[in-house]
Amino acid sequence: MSLITGSIKSILTIKIKHRHDSFSDQISRIFVAKMFLVASLVVGVDWFHDTVFCVLPKNSKMSENFVHSACWIQGFYIYPQMESFINESAYHGIPQYVELDGISNEGNFLCKTVKKLYERNTNCNPMERHYFAHFQWMPFYIASLAVLFYVPYFLFRIVNSDMISLQLHMKISEIDSEEIVQNYFNHHVNSKSKMRLRIVFNVIIKCMYVFVNLFAFKVLNVLLNGQFINYGMSWAKWLIQNASVQYAKGFAATPGNKMLPTFGFCDIHELALDGHYATENKNKVICEISSNILYQYAMVLLWFVLVFGIFVSIVGLLENIFTHILTAYWKSKPPCGSNNIYRYLTFRECEYLAYIRNKNFAVFGNVVRIIAAKNCLLKSVIPLHLIAQKVANNRVITKSVNGFNNSSLDDIGDCSPEELNFFRSTDHEMTKMKFKDRMKAETKYALLDDLLSGGL
Repeated sequence: MSLITGSIKSILTIKIKHRHDSFSDQISRIFVAKMFLVASLVVGVDWFHDTVFCVLPKNSKMSENFVHSACWIQGFYIYPQMESFINESAYHGIPQYVELDGISNEGNFLCKTVKKLYERNTNCNPMERHYFAHFQWMPFYIASLAVLFYVPYFLFRIVNSDMISLQLHMKISEIDSEEIVQNYFNHHVNSKSKMRLRIVFNVIIKCMYVFVNLFAFKVLNVLLNGQFINYGMSWAKWLIQNASVQYAKGFAATPGNKMLPTFGFCDIHELALDGHYATENKNKVICEISSNILYQYAMVLLWFVLVFGIFVSIVGLLENIFTHILTAYWKSKPPCGSNNIYRYLTFRECEYLAYIRNKNFAVFGNVVRIIAAKNCLLKSVIPLHLIAQKVANNRVITKSVNGFNNSSLDDIGDCSPEELNFFRSTDHEMTKMKFKDRMKAETKYALLDDLLSGGL
């Protein structure tokens, strides 16, 4: 028992550390998966140790061990229509008299479907049987579901290899902003089509987490005769009401007994041949399935865990979609301060920037400057006639670039009045070429500072 307790404790231990995927994804792949493993371990131990006990007829020549093993193998059944005949029930789904296996044509009393000498009773309709053999394979099924919750994460690791690499890059002591821009914001290295696919696949991964939770819930509901869908709420209602009052009124079946009854019928055929004498007899025995008690409480736990997992995974999907909608909103807005840069980045690059900003704001500022210089100044995103006007207005830039002191932009490269008129021209392409020839990198950053602060 100490070994089992130690195993459960080690499974439930969750280390608080940084992980690559989102919190909503971690709920499904870590918390929900671990709870399924714990449930599988608990019912699995019962699978190896618990036994079934059946009541044998006095004249039966079969051994008890044979009956117990045979019933465990073939399963049990109850009559679900017995819910309408509570006062005539011995246990849930079990009539007080074994031979009563049908309901009259009028539907108001129990009856025998077979008269003496195997004669069929035409005035009695046989009751439906619900069979239960889940205890044979349920521990393995629950364990397989725990593995299923990890499948979306495998795809996540492949799709988000770039973001994982960026996260690892941000952990080093000396972060090179130029290297970040060159590796992650360079469309020759990281193409736009590849980044679009990453965005689409991330949405698909979020949908996969929702699907896995719903799939596990749906399959459990089907395997448990449709009783699992409202199982948790039924238990909550049962606990809110006074259980002793329920029993006093004759409603002895708990929600757990309705889904997984602890007593059931088992049909055993006794066949033997001894020389010239053959023995053939059909036995209908009632059996006690104590393992179902453990399954009932395990299923309550899994019901609440799955409902929580479905809710969180849906929230994660909506959060991902909302983030892209918000990014599209900022990209569509008129330029305003540092938000101007988002207009010229892909959705994936906006995610890069968001992560960098959360981890290191200083690096974020440097990256924005470099991106703006490369994607704005060099691509004529900044209106060039404004830059020419700044040059013509002799704006002083107190920068020293590689030993080059410039107290006025009129002094850059002995700029003549004719050249200043050239900067004022409306030919942006030629202006850009002239500007790139005249300005150094730090000078561009100074102009960019004015742009981001509204100076231009």
